[in-house]
Amino acid sequence: MPERVVRAADSIATRTGPGRWCTVMTPCPGILWTNDDDAMGFVAIGQVDDTVFDSTDVDEQMQANIDAGLGFTKAFDLMAATLGKNIETGSLTNWKPSKMRRRPDLGPDPVVTSTVEVKRLVVAQDEAEQSAAEQTATVLGADAALTDADVED
Repeated sequence: MPERVVRAADSIATRTGPGRWCTVMTPCPGILWTNDDDAMGFVAIGQVDDTVFDSTDVDEQMQANIDAGLGFTKAFDLMAATLGKNIETGSLTNWKPSKMRRRPDLGPDPVVTSTVEVKRLVVAQDEAEQSAAEQTATVLGADAALTDADVED
């Protein structure tokens, strides 16, 4: 994968150490990165199937932002906002995020991905229903607790 790096005049920085990166899909797929200090770069994916991409637009935009005096942090933020997705923070050397997410937040309705999770959900639901029935029995008294046979649909 071709990589273009824009550095400060006195810098010899490369894509190592801590930094930020994001996925870019257009105009050329690749990864835009910065160390937020003295370097910014773009690792282009030059070809997907039979399509060959040209990263000249991204390279020129990086250089223009630095030449305009934005600085590496602001230049990255601007380009990531317009071109990027999924901004990550971590090690630029191996693209390892500083905080690993084991599982995305699924919200109130979980997505079941295995039979083990199905069993856990069923057990949790049964326990919740049993707890609700016990609370009802406590409130109404043991003699007044309703059974399924007592309730008509």
